Amino acid sequence: MFCPKCGSPLSDDSKFCAACGEKIEIKTEDAPAEAPAAEPEAPVAEPEAPAAEAEAPAAEPEAPAAEFSAPEFTPKPKKSFKGVAIAITALVIVGVVAAFAVFANDIKGFFLRQFGSGEAYLEYVGTVAAKDAFEAVETAADDAIDTLKKDSIGGEGQIKVVLGDELVEILEDIISNYGEDISFDGLREIVFDLKTSMKGSKTMMKGSFKLADATIVSAEVVIDEDGKLYLNLPEFYEKWICVDNEEIAMAFRQSTSTDKLFKELPETSDLAKVLFGYTTSIFDNIEDVEKKNVKVEAQDVSEKVVLLSFSLEEEDAYNITKTILEEMVEDEDLKKLLEEYVTAFKGYITASVEENADFFEDMYSLDVYGLDVEDMLDEIDDVDVVGEFEDALEDALDTLDNVDDFSNEELDVEIFVNKKHEIVGLTLSFDGQEVIEWIRAQKGSKVGEEFVVYPGGDLVYGGEDDEIVYIEGTGKASGSKVNMTYKIEVYGEEICEFELRDFKKDGTAGTIKVTPDKSLLKSAGVSGIAASLIKDISVELSFDIAKTKAEYAVKLLTGEDLLIEISISSKETSASGIKVPSKFEKVSDEDDLMDILEDVDFDGLRKNVEKSKLGDDLKDLLDDAFDELENDMY
Repeated sequence: MFCPKCGSPLSDDSKFCAACGEKIEIKTEDAPAEAPAAEPEAPVAEPEAPAAEAEAPAAEPEAPAAEFSAPEFTPKPKKSFKGVAIAITALVIVGVVAAFAVFANDIKGFFLRQFGSGEAYLEYVGTVAAKDAFEAVETAADDAIDTLKKDSIGGEGQIKVVLGDELVEILEDIISNYGEDISFDGLREIVFDLKTSMKGSKTMMKGSFKLADATIVSAEVVIDEDGKLYLNLPEFYEKWICVDNEEIAMAFRQSTSTDKLFKELPETSDLAKVLFGYTTSIFDNIEDVEKKNVKVEAQDVSEKVVLLSFSLEEEDAYNITKTILEEMVEDEDLKKLLEEYVTAFKGYITASVEENADFFEDMYSLDVYGLDVEDMLDEIDDVDVVGEFEDALEDALDTLDNVDDFSNEELDVEIFVNKKHEIVGLTLSFDGQEVIEWIRAQKGSKVGEEFVVYPGGDLVYGGEDDEIVYIEGTGKASGSKVNMTYKIEVYGEEICEFELRDFKKDGTAGTIKVTPDKSLLKSAGVSGIAASLIKDISVELSFDIAKTKAEYAVKLLTGEDLLIEISISSKETSASGIKVPSKFEKVSDEDDLMDILEDVDFDGLRKNVEKSKLGDDLKDLLDDAFDELENDMY
């Protein structure tokens, strides 16, 4: 079967021509058969004509194809993987570059450790350690400054004191020895809460003192934009008090000037960058560094490390100092940074003096010297801090240039570095005599550590043979935390044991427990009640510090029993609204204050004490104390 239009061959069941799109009409079997039978040659000869015509359309296949819009008959192009291959190659290259950027520092350290000189590897290790230290300080400083820069900020804090049963019993025993029988029932917690809010030029503070689950006394302070202080003590006095005092107002205005100062200070990163440059200068000037692989051991834990050893003579220290001073003289970045700090502080001082001109004139008696505030500000502006700094550097260099005699004393230094390029050990020897030895070895999660201070002539004084200080520690390190137990000896006598529990390596969280040795307490001559109190005493410090909150707790324990715990917590919050009181009594002098004190009473305190869970003995004791205070006031 062929297409009647272009002559292309078709299958028997085709409805359209795939070449030109012509619709094919299929004849049914009902059509009459006599006509084709009468002239058999005609149908046979008919395909020849279309076949001859087929070559013409074949030369221009696009024209007939354009007339047909059915997508299912459009020939599909062959797939090309060239673009995909290019995309995959590009992704691989980007991945390799990104990985190199991330691990380039480790790669550099690896090659310097394996193939570099001792000087090159020492410089790398030293600068990495210095960089980590600078970054930690920079982060802490930036967080503090960012907080001080805020125009609107709030905060909440709490100080809590918890008394243990053991301490309460001891206090009752001590009091009974003086002939008094007082029960401390209900006295277990003392809490002081504080809430602050700073918004624009106004400040608000609220505080409360709680005893045995009851608020005993509370206070609220508001400082307005002019520095006036408003005070409310509801347990003592029913009205707000306004204190209009110039010294208080000046202190407040100075605090707002301080806010401006922190906004104008240079970036901490700029200072860290400049100081970091001088750290590298120190290592640049250390020569003849020997590098070798060694195995160290501490408390039965061994580790393979790299030992970097070198010697420093007095002349070496002289050369390092001179090099750094010469670099500082030529360091334009340092001078620019110093100028920015000076400008910021001058602006702060100028603003503070201008806002409190009368106070400064009286305080410094400027009129006696025929001066005023403007004269004072002119003198401040004339101070050339950068010039004086440059002169000081030049004077120091002149002093060094006059030094021409150096001693032959040597300081031998050994630095131990692990595979992570971290310093894990140090020994110092002065004129061949070992002074300090420290090593920390880790194998898997197991850690051993030793620190020794030896007698060292002019550097460290002590006996001829004994170790002055010896510290040994064992424990485990896992991820970012360590758990260690240390024992400390001084001149061969154990004085205490301290533990690190869940201690983060960056120093932001953990627990430290210190337990004095019993023999130390005995040798100190402690006896009686004190001896029974501290026979198994220990101190435990816990802390958890984050960017916007901090928690600290100190526990005094005897064995496992709590004597007393003091905890402090604080966190940053959003600033709340500050409303300046419209009704108040003004205090401008001592007479105004005495008038108010005559109306102060302690009835509010007595009511709050009655609401508490304190025992009757303590309630009576407090009531007597309030009576004495009232009598003294009146």
